Amino acid sequence: VFDRESVSAYFYAGNLWVGYDNQRSVAGKIGYAKRKGLVGYFFWELSQDSNWSLATQ
Repeated sequence: VFDRESVSAYFYAGNLWVGYDNQRSVAGKIGYAKRKGLVGYFFWELSQDSNWSLATQ
């Protein structure tokens, strides 16, 4: 599921909830940073991007 308000993706099953960044959320957050004149963007975990599909965008 993509939540437009928090600009994040998540899924849940029963009482398990997992939030994560995907291509859409990373693009939205980087766009926000650029519009605000910020000079960087940080995200927590890169090791799961094994084929660098998000990191090279």
